[in-house]
Amino acid sequence: MTQIGQSAPTAVPGSTLQAETPTGTPGGEFQIDTVAVVVGGTSGHEAKVTGKPGFRYEWEIRGGEIELGKDRDTVQWKAGLSGDVILTCRGFDPYGQVVVAAKRVPITSLPRIADFTVVPPVITLGQTARLGWNARDFTRIVLNPGARDVTTLSGPGLEVKPTETTVYVLAATDPKGEVATGEVTLKVVPPPQITALRTEAKAGTGDAFTVIGEFKGGKAELKVGSAVIARAETSPLRADLSGVKAGSAATMVVTNEAGTTVTGTLPFALKKP
Repeated sequence: MTQIGQSAPTAVPGSTLQAETPTGTPGGEFQIDTVAVVVGGTSGHEAKVTGKPGFRYEWEIRGGEIELGKDRDTVQWKAGLSGDVILTCRGFDPYGQVVVAAKRVPITSLPRIADFTVVPPVITLGQTARLGWNARDFTRIVLNPGARDVTTLSGPGLEVKPTETTVYVLAATDPKGEVATGEVTLKVVPPPQITALRTEAKAGTGDAFTVIGEFKGGKAELKVGSAVIARAETSPLRADLSGVKAGSAATMVVTNEAGTTVTGTLPFALKKP
């Protein structure tokens, strides 16, 4: 058998010529060019073999997956999660001669933050939320703002109570200094308020009147009993009523984005005309 780098004998139809380079050492006119090191689980890597025109190619892979071009001189491939990727390409010339080249690509792992969450994502000022994350292949994790070392913690379970909308950034670092980051935003909204709730008589209409509710920090709705009679996203809320029995009341509820509510009640003290 003639090794790569040696002079090849004269081709004889039907004969087989093999040259193997299992460690990826250049093999004369037939070798594989690809990345030197690959991150586990990544895809879209290109490998190209240099050979003579007219060759037919067959690719194999261990520790990964051929994504495209299995029978071409160039393929795209995906790495496994750990160990090594072994790429092998066989080239067949028109006479049936075979040349083989192989390439070993070590798989390395970068730190990875699989998820980073905040629950709930919106809070009312004064409330708390919890940060949670799932990270791997790290030696240190730092949470900002505050440069807090949270290496020994995991989530959910880290309670936070910001006074304003805050972007939290998680940075996971491996022994080589490679860093993976993730971020979440915790929105802080003001508490809802009812600033005024009153009635105004409608002149010349007998028992008709208008309920006026002024509010901020949310959306409002007005109920009489269980029936919603008006809604408003901006202040003021107004509702015209008539024929309401004395002793009944209207209830106004304002709800902010975090789901916090405030309620006000307005009794109707109606006089006969």
